[in-house]
Amino acid sequence: PLSKPSKLIIHRNLMDAKTRYDHLVQIFGSKKVQILTGNMSSLEKNRILSDFSREGMDSCRILVATTVVEVGVDVPKAKICIIENAEQFGLSQIHQIRGRIGRIVENESSCHCILIHRDNASEESLKRL
Repeated sequence: PLSKPSKLIIHRNLMDAKTRYDHLVQIFGSKKVQILTGNMSSLEKNRILSDFSREGMDSCRILVATTVVEVGVDVPKAKICIIENAEQFGLSQIHQIRGRIGRIVENESSCHCILIHRDNASEESLKRL
């Protein structure tokens, strides 16, 4: 998703990362949910990833991110990845994002990548997914 609302998102009826983040904070609270976007400083990204990687009930458990996670993000114990509007991504992007989870898990079959697409996704997009 894009990091903030735009006319493109409204036109395509997509949700931006900030809106999704705000929604999840209402449900789970601000200590459990963090947002990571490409327009953040490296220092801020590292702080958020450190919190997400940390174990414990008081750490971040849900990370809402743009495709900044595609490269250079390493959270080896992450087990679930949900890609919204997956029809918007190419196969290599999906593969890269999916590769962020399940790296150091005893049972890799316990890791899941869930692809969510819009009802009106094209046949080509559905084949790719």
